[in-house]
Amino acid sequence: LALAFLAGWWWFVVIDVTIAFGGSHMMGFGIPVAGILSISRIYTYCLGYAPPLSFSARIVKLRWIIPGYDVVFLAPVLMIAWVIATIWVQSNGNLSLGLAAPVQVAGLILINCFCPPSLDSWRLTGNHRIIPATSQHIGELQETK
Repeated sequence: LALAFLAGWWWFVVIDVTIAFGGSHMMGFGIPVAGILSISRIYTYCLGYAPPLSFSARIVKLRWIIPGYDVVFLAPVLMIAWVIATIWVQSNGNLSLGLAAPVQVAGLILINCFCPPSLDSWRLTGNHRIIPATSQHIGELQETK
């Protein structure tokens, strides 16, 4: 929680310094950050775990959403929606750049850290198939707590 607020404060300072030197387009920074955080979260959660149905089986059986598996995509979708919402609010003039961008960065970190499921609960109780892991993750998959 403190890291998210510290990152927001740092971004506020960066914006304050760049505006003093003529920069004013710092709101778009959240788009690549949200993309990187989303991709890294999906990679971390889904490496070694396959969905219970393939994409074609989902279409044929009309099970487009599998709640026990697709819950891992909730945080990445929320991060993208958060960036779009903060950009929209700032562009409509309802919020200044000096406040909107730090709130955007802090919100991205909070969503990434606290949005369920946790990695342990996903690995233990997720609705997925375990596929053979790469050699670097073999020891990690054999641990129990």
